[in-house]
Amino acid sequence: VLAEASAEGKITKEESGKGQAKVYHTWSQGASRRGDLAQARTLLDKAEALDANNPAVAHARGQIEEATGNVTAAIAAYAMGAASNPTDPFLIQSWARLEAKAGRLANARALYKRGIEAHPDNHHLAQAWAVSESKHRDGDASIAREQFQRASAIAPWSVHTWAAWARFEAFAENNTRSIETALALYTRGLEVE
Repeated sequence: VLAEASAEGKITKEESGKGQAKVYHTWSQGASRRGDLAQARTLLDKAEALDANNPAVAHARGQIEEATGNVTAAIAAYAMGAASNPTDPFLIQSWARLEAKAGRLANARALYKRGIEAHPDNHHLAQAWAVSESKHRDGDASIAREQFQRASAIAPWSVHTWAAWARFEAFAENNTRSIETALALYTRGLEVE
C-alpha cells in the first residue's frame, strides 16, 4: 500500500520508507515477544535499511540484546540510536540504566541529566535515575530523593514512583525513620490509585 501510494505520488519515497520501517519494527516486536529473536533481528535490519535514524528501531535492537544478556551490545545499540537522536527519552533512559548497572554511574548520571534537561516533564527519566542511584553501591541518596521528588511532582498519580521511593527509603542507611518514611510513601501511593 505504501509503495503504491509512493508510485502514485501521494507520498514521497522517504515517507514510504519510514512507514515501511514502522511496519517492520512492529512486526519485530511481535517476533521478539514470541521468542523468535532471529526473525526480530532480521526485521529490524530491514527497518533500519529503510529508516536508519529511527529511534524506536535502535531501542528495540537494544532491548533484544539486553533480554539475551548481551549488555555490551545493548549499550552499543542505545548509543548508536542516541547518536542520531541525542534527546530520545527511551534511548537515554535505557542506556543510562545499563551504564549504572554496569558500574559506570558517572556515565549514567550524565545521560540522565541530558534526558531530564531535554524532557523536564518526563517522570520516567527522573524515576529511573532515582532507582539507579538507589541500587548502585556508590549511589547518592540525596540525588535519589531529589529525583523521586521530581518524578512524584510530575506524576503524582504514578503508583510505581511512590512504591519505588518507598522501597528506597525502607532500606536507606541514612534515614533513622526509614520504616515510617516508607509506610508514608506506600500510603501516598495507595491513595492515588
